[in-house]
Amino acid sequence: MLRALIEQHGLDRVFCEGLTTAGTQAYRAKANLLKSVEENDLPDLRKQWEEARQFLAERRAKGKAGTASYKKALAVEKGLVEFIEAHEEGLLEQGALACPR
Repeated sequence: MLRALIEQHGLDRVFCEGLTTAGTQAYRAKANLLKSVEENDLPDLRKQWEEARQFLAERRAKGKAGTASYKKALAVEKGLVEFIEAHEEGLLEQGALACPR
């Protein structure tokens, strides 16, 4: 919605409730970090997550769900999911203004 207001109506300012002048620098730093992760890291992490899911599915199909390699892949998949979810929570906490384009 904000993008449409910017593009179609020339919106050039949006205010965040509760954001003080003193907190602006920290807000911008976190928004820049989230954007950097979104652009530079998440594509590879999502690819790794898909590869881990495929590996786990193949192991289950072959009846090897209890093996050490399966358990390691499961732990890797869990870590990837946790990281991606934490990033998404960070975006939600920052609000629409920090969402990457």
